[in-house]
Amino acid sequence: MNFYHIEQKDSTAKISTKEITDWAKKLPKRDLETWTADFRKPNSFWQHVLTFQFVEDTPLAVEFKITECLWAKTFREAEAADIGYAAICYGDVASAQAYNPKMKFTRTQTLMQGHTFCNHRYVLEA
Repeated sequence: MNFYHIEQKDSTAKISTKEITDWAKKLPKRDLETWTADFRKPNSFWQHVLTFQFVEDTPLAVEFKITECLWAKTFREAEAADIGYAAICYGDVASAQAYNPKMKFTRTQTLMQGHTFCNHRYVLEA
């Protein structure tokens, strides 16, 4: 990984943290249902960007599997998946922490990195 990718990841994490912190200040609660609301009722933007399904959906744990991602498709076709990962995917960890410090995010694979799906798992610790 070159310097550009490290710098991009740092920038992505900072931007993600600020955006989510500002958004979350306006929310009455920071639970998993609120965090995943856009996935539960996707607007036309999300309907065109991602194809996904919930694997687990409880008040304390939510996991979904993303099988299509317009960003991953675009960056991979441009042979720039490393840039796509740094710019798009890397912010997910920072976003989860900014939203709720008790929320843990886990992902072991991404479409951007050439896997067959992304696995996003959020667990809210009591």
